[in-house]
Amino acid sequence: MNGGFKNVNFNVKMVAFNKDGDAGCASIMQEDGSVPYASMITADGIKLVPGKLMK
Repeated sequence: MNGGFKNVNFNVKMVAFNKDGDAGCASIMQEDGSVPYASMITADGIKLVPGKLMK
């Protein structure tokens, strides 16, 4: 995420389909003073992936 901690405060949700028709969804969240993370739901289950801030 560009801009550092104080420039970001959001919750983005996405749904995606691959060419085989499999669906997955993800949410990217960040609040002031914390590192952003993505939570993904796929056929393999739920996974949290920590993000990084770029200044």
